[in-house]
Amino acid sequence: MILSQIHDFFIIVFKNPIFTTFLILFTGLLIGKVKIGFFSLGTSGVFFSGFIAGICGVEFSQQITQIGLVLFMYAIGIQSGPGFFNILGLKGLPYLLISFTTGAFAALLSYAAGYAAGFPPEITLGLYTGSLNHSSSLAILMDNGWSGGIASGYALTYPVGLITVIIFIQLLPKLFKKDINRALKEFDPDNSISGPTLQSENLIARKFLVENRSVHGKTLAEINLTRLGLNISRIKRKNKIIIPDADSKLMIDDVILAVGPEKALNKLKKFLGAETHENLESPEVEARQIVMTNESLHHTELDKLGIGPNYNAVITRVWRGPIELFPHKKLIIESGDTLLAVGKINELERLTRFLGTRRKINEIDFFSMAFTITIGVFIGSIAVPFGAMGKIKLGIVGGTLLCAMVLSYFRQIGMLTGQISQSAELVLKEIGVNFFLAGLGIQAGAGLVMMEITTVVKIFFSSALIMVLSMYLTFIISTRLFKFDFVKSAACLCGALNSSVAIIMLSSVFKSSKMMPYFAMCYPASLFGIIIFSQLLAALLVK
Repeated sequence: MILSQIHDFFIIVFKNPIFTTFLILFTGLLIGKVKIGFFSLGTSGVFFSGFIAGICGVEFSQQITQIGLVLFMYAIGIQSGPGFFNILGLKGLPYLLISFTTGAFAALLSYAAGYAAGFPPEITLGLYTGSLNHSSSLAILMDNGWSGGIASGYALTYPVGLITVIIFIQLLPKLFKKDINRALKEFDPDNSISGPTLQSENLIARKFLVENRSVHGKTLAEINLTRLGLNISRIKRKNKIIIPDADSKLMIDDVILAVGPEKALNKLKKFLGAETHENLESPEVEARQIVMTNESLHHTELDKLGIGPNYNAVITRVWRGPIELFPHKKLIIESGDTLLAVGKINELERLTRFLGTRRKINEIDFFSMAFTITIGVFIGSIAVPFGAMGKIKLGIVGGTLLCAMVLSYFRQIGMLTGQISQSAELVLKEIGVNFFLAGLGIQAGAGLVMMEITTVVKIFFSSALIMVLSMYLTFIISTRLFKFDFVKSAACLCGALNSSVAIIMLSSVFKSSKMMPYFAMCYPASLFGIIIFSQLLAALLVK
């Protein structure tokens, strides 16, 4: 009797969608924390946890998945809107075309592979979205009614696409017989570009005591710490806080606040002096996030903004969507970029009026989010005629994405604001994508049980072929048609893949992250481009 009651209890618990959701999230995130070298599954571990649960017959709530998707798409839209619309002009046209090239080639090759192998339409769509590791386009397809094998096709091709990208990027110099050092020299002949940070190499701040007598009396320009990817945001000298510029001199016993990646800061410690925890705060000095919305300054080099000499301020970090860039003097500042400025409060007020608007650090506007999602659901439900291919629609999540991108680009529309804190963006994205991946994994696992082994092998082979050919053709177009140099073309390819893993791998191959701004140029456009081509492929498959 007792055993029967225990059995019934566990059956009830495991049928509770709240319990299964958070069990899958917990186990998946635990898997995602395992790191091999620079690589870890991260949130993708949730997908594979759900995948195993699906094979075991666990059920999941579609409502939880869909709510997660809408929140995820809203955060992505707010994050990527300015970057996408910024490259729609003539200057951004090459990056826009390159961004769309990979998605277009992959769609055509997926259609050909599906036709040759006799895949059902839903498997072909899963093949396309999984090979490109693009959960956003998969989400929109599923929202538009595609089900069945689409999740299984995505599940099978996701790791294939990921591994193919990693291998291809590593072999890129050998495939094109390019010397790495010579390629970097062609990309940056005067060594004027300092490498921006990567997602795996976040900028941090540390304080150091100046003890090295060889730097006493030298200016920051002479020491040239930017070559290490470092910025000095404050100097404390005899209880006085100094906002430095290139002509500021270092003195023995000065305390400096340096911002940069951890490896560079460790080198600075050996070069400059011991780390200290001395207080560098001052009621007159603050760090402020400013969003660049002054259209007259769009596409201007950071050095030419005159922030140091005119406002006695230092820019220590720049964010472009999800990407953190090192603020070297040649960095092109785009509309919508967020700059972290350090200076005296009255000067920062002037700088804020010059650049744009102050970013509110601890705020999320639920009113704007609710309205944007409501309009997004309405727009996404509209079916638009597309010639002989029939009608296509963005779906609920696609409509939300589009509306959020428009709102974030304009920043303010009446009572609506397209500005939320970075921490709020991160929370919305994490909650949304994890709920979606958990539900997707369960569907994929359940569908895989019904699939024949020969079909699985064909899907694996097709995915690898699609990715290799798409990447190769995109790279050729970038170098031959647009005449981009090798490094710039490789960075644009990573952006066109919409892959953070790809740019991290590329930076590892070249032992440099100087190419990050070109990745950032293509990243937001490829996000939307792959979504568009997934819809066109779906329309083509149902003809």
